[in-house]
Amino acid sequence: MKTCGTCGRLVLDYAEFPCPNPGDDKGVIIRCKFCRENENTYSCPECGFTGP
Repeated sequence: MKTCGTCGRLVLDYAEFPCPNPGDDKGVIIRCKFCRENENTYSCPECGFTGP
């Protein structure tokens, strides 16, 4: 189980991808299915980059 970076829920169905900010090579974004489908804003825990 992982924690969604947007809503903070523990989730089994999630997407995990590296931060899209070109200057950040450490950040990992984790988003649950609900937040992805609703295009909720996420932010990188390492650099603070936000996206849709």
